[in-house]
Amino acid sequence: MRLEKTKLSVWMALFAMMDRKSRSSAEQVRYFIIPYIVGMVVITYLRVSLDLVNKEPLYGPDGQFLMNFGYWPKFDLFSWGVFLLEGLLLHIPFYTLCIRRLNDIGYGRIRSLAVFMASITPIVGIPVFIYFFMIKPGDPTENEWGSPPRPYNLILA
Repeated sequence: MRLEKTKLSVWMALFAMMDRKSRSSAEQVRYFIIPYIVGMVVITYLRVSLDLVNKEPLYGPDGQFLMNFGYWPKFDLFSWGVFLLEGLLLHIPFYTLCIRRLNDIGYGRIRSLAVFMASITPIVGIPVFIYFFMIKPGDPTENEWGSPPRPYNLILA
């Protein structure tokens, strides 16, 4: 049953990628977060193991250290394609899922921006993300973004 919920969550997130006006439940975020993390780990491993990233520091003509590229893609078509594919398949659906989740809670734009900015800060980000996106119940009534999302048990029945 968990595998079916995970598959459904991934497909719902991918198909609703550009839909920011609806609502998503905390259950959908919980079932999407595992494939999201696994996908990030796999793509990062592939990019590093296939040597698609710049790992060497950049020095100027006088030998002075300028910057370290870290894990940015190299400047070739294949590595930038993998980088864009990662964004399209992982990050954009995840961010729109987070927006729909904040719609489900009933937050407006300013409160949503404050929660989102707090969730990406290094120290308080993980507890804020877990509480607002994975635990806090949504608005049980209809709000300006639509009716409450249906539970997975009704969708999969």
